[in-house]
Amino acid sequence: MMGHLKRFRSAAAGLALTGIALMGCATIPWVAPASQGTPMEETFWLLESYVDPQGGTHTVLPRTQVTIAFQDGKISGSDGCNQYFGTYSLEGSKLTITPEGSTMMACPELIMTQAAAFTAGLSSTAAYEIQGKTLTLKNAEGGMVMVLQASPQELVGTRWQAIAVNNGKQAVVSLIEGTEITAEFDAEGTVFGSAGCNQYNGPYEFEGKQIAIGPLATTRKACPQPEGVEAQEAAYLAALENSVVYELVGTNLTLRDAQGATQVEFIKP
Repeated sequence: MMGHLKRFRSAAAGLALTGIALMGCATIPWVAPASQGTPMEETFWLLESYVDPQGGTHTVLPRTQVTIAFQDGKISGSDGCNQYFGTYSLEGSKLTITPEGSTMMACPELIMTQAAAFTAGLSSTAAYEIQGKTLTLKNAEGGMVMVLQASPQELVGTRWQAIAVNNGKQAVVSLIEGTEITAEFDAEGTVFGSAGCNQYNGPYEFEGKQIAIGPLATTRKACPQPEGVEAQEAAYLAALENSVVYELVGTNLTLRDAQGATQVEFIKP
C-alpha cells in the first residue's frame, strides 16, 4: 500500500445521531432455531417486501435500498432515507428488535412513509425464518412482517449509482432529475464512471475502511442542460477526492471525509 494512504488511518468519525422513541416488542414461546441457509448474523440483508401497519403488502420503492445488519445484539442499516440503529435479542427462532435512533435527513413523502412502515415492522417482529438466502421476519401471530434477501458486500467490481452528493455548502443533496452519476472501482486500482456530464477516471487505494481517491481526470464536454448539472459534476468530483472513509451496508456505499461528513451516497442498482 502506498505511503500517502497513511494520513487517512485516523480519519474516521462518527455519525451524529438523534434518539427516537423506544417501541415495545412482541414475544412468542421459544422454539428451535429457524435457519436453513445463510446465517442471520454477520450478513447484510436487503429488504424485498413488507407489510405496512394497515396490513397492506408492498415491494420496496424503486431506487431505494433498505437494509438490516445484525451483530452482537446490535442492529443497524438504512431505512431507505436515514441510517438507523437499535438492539435485538435471539432465542431459538424468537427474535425481538428495538429501534433506538436514526439520522434525521428529510426525503420525499413516499420514501418517508416506507421508512416509517419499515421501522414499525422491526418493532413488531417476534420471530424469524431463513430459507436459503431469504430471511422472513414474522409477528407474534406468525404473520409475515417483511422479506429480505442476503446481500454480498463488494466495493470492487460493482457499478455504483450515486443518489446524493455533498454540494460543498455543508449539505448533501439528491441528484438533479434526469442526471446519472456512477462509479466503478476495478481490481487494478482505477475508479471511473460518469460524473453526470463527462466521463472521469483516476487512481484509488483502500485499506480496511480507509480510501484515497484521485487525482481525477475528465473529458471536456460542455453540458448546459439540465440546469445546474455542471455545478453538480464539479461538486461530485470534489467530494470523491475529499473522501477518506467508506462504509458498505448491504447494497449502500457511503463515502465520508476526515470529519465524518457524507460526501457521496451510492446504491447498487
